[in-house]
Amino acid sequence: LFYGRVAVSQPDACLAEQLFHDGDAAGQIQAIRALAERPLRIQGSINISYVHGADVNELPVRLLGDCLRGSPALHSSLPHPPAIRAQAALAIAQWQNTKAPATKDTI
Repeated sequence: LFYGRVAVSQPDACLAEQLFHDGDAAGQIQAIRALAERPLRIQGSINISYVHGADVNELPVRLLGDCLRGSPALHSSLPHPPAIRAQAALAIAQWQNTKAPATKDTI
C-alpha cells in the first residue's frame, strides 16, 4: 500500500469556487487553508499584475476577507457559518504573518 501524501495545486479560481459554492464544510476549510498559503511561485502569469485594480498577489486574502465579512455563499444564499468564518480569520492572520507586504510601521 501507498501511505504517501499527494499534493495537488489548484488555481485561486478553483479554491474560490470551492469556498463559495461547495456546501461541504470540510471542503471549505481546505480551500481556506490553501488560500492562506498563496501566492505560490509557480502560479499565475508573469504578464498580469493587477485584476480589476487589485494586486494579483492579494487576491487570495481578498477572498478570505469576503468570507470573513459574511458575503453570501452561493450554495445557500447565506453567509458562511461562524466556524468557517473563524477559520477564515485565522487564515488571514497566517497570510499576514508570512506574505503581507512590509509597511513603514512594521516593527
